[in-house]
Amino acid sequence: MQIRTTLQHMWAEVVERLADMWGRQIRYGQPPSEPDQPLATVTRGQFVHLMTNDVSNAIDRYEIVAQNIERTDRVIAEAGSSTTDSRVPLQLLEDFEQAKRQSADGYATLESILSDVRQALAVPGEPDP
Repeated sequence: MQIRTTLQHMWAEVVERLADMWGRQIRYGQPPSEPDQPLATVTRGQFVHLMTNDVSNAIDRYEIVAQNIERTDRVIAEAGSSTTDSRVPLQLLEDFEQAKRQSADGYATLESILSDVRQALAVPGEPDP
């Protein structure tokens, strides 16, 4: 049994689909079959690298930030802090709220990218992954 976040699940589905199309070796960090074959603006190899490294790393960074935000949110809540609490400077709370909004934007961007790629890789007649 695997436990994944939504983004991890979406990413895994994309990588699995790429492996179905261009070779199972992709799952193990190897290049796809015909890595120099051009796609719209990149080669197969570049696209696989983008998905297996760059997007994977972006998801990891997002999830670390999200965990830190969640922990900080709990600490602030447990301290009974509010914007009127003098123990937590107002600017710090405003910066934290801005970080939460930016994190949500980052999530939405990653989710959109993965959704678009999943849709582009869909096989007609098969259910969406």
